[in-house]
Amino acid sequence: VVAGDQDPLVTPGDARRCFDESLSQDKTLLIFDAFGTGYHWGHVDLILGKQAPSIVWPALTGWLKQRA
Repeated sequence: VVAGDQDPLVTPGDARRCFDESLSQDKTLLIFDAFGTGYHWGHVDLILGKQAPSIVWPALTGWLKQRA
C-alpha cells in the first residue's frame, strides 16, 4: 500500500487501514513524506511528480522485483 503525506484522496491513515485489513501475508506499507524524502507527496505526485521517477518508482519496482 502506497500513500503520500499530503494526499487528500488516500490519507496515510486510510492507507494504514487498507494495509491492516489486507489478508495478504506478503504486504508492505509505504508512506512517502518530507521527513523521509525531503518532499511532500500528494496523490498524483506519487506517480507523475518530478521526484517520483527517482524516489517512488524504484521503491515500487524493487518490491516487485523481489517477488518476480
